[in-house]
Amino acid sequence: MRNILIFFSVLIIHISYAQKDAIKVVYEVSSRGYSKKIEISKDNLIRTLGVQHIKRDTLTSNEIIWNKVNDLINEINLQEMANLKAPTERRFYDGAPHANLKIWIGKRLYVTPYFDHGFPPNQIKKIVKYIVELGEF
Repeated sequence: MRNILIFFSVLIIHISYAQKDAIKVVYEVSSRGYSKKIEISKDNLIRTLGVQHIKRDTLTSNEIIWNKVNDLINEINLQEMANLKAPTERRFYDGAPHANLKIWIGKRLYVTPYFDHGFPPNQIKKIVKYIVELGEF
């Protein structure tokens, strides 16, 4: 009985640490009648197209993709993501779709303000470009 209790205690601790360190990146683009979402986690790359999720596919992420995403995340000051300024304002007059980037690290969420798709703030330009390339159908 004691061994079972120890096993479950270790399992619960392991699961909580795994969730704490889990990373997920989401890039969303939207305008009237158009929507695209790219989600990247250690195991999956999920691409969704269309307001009604008309086209959706899930690919298996690999170590090369995941390591590159992590390297690009490490280049970002996550604490400042919420304060980033968009370099252009075309989205205000339908000149460009709205876009934003979300990064979950464990239970902590970091979100950028909306910016014009194709014109991200310089601090996140590299990761956005990489995610957009991965998200091509």
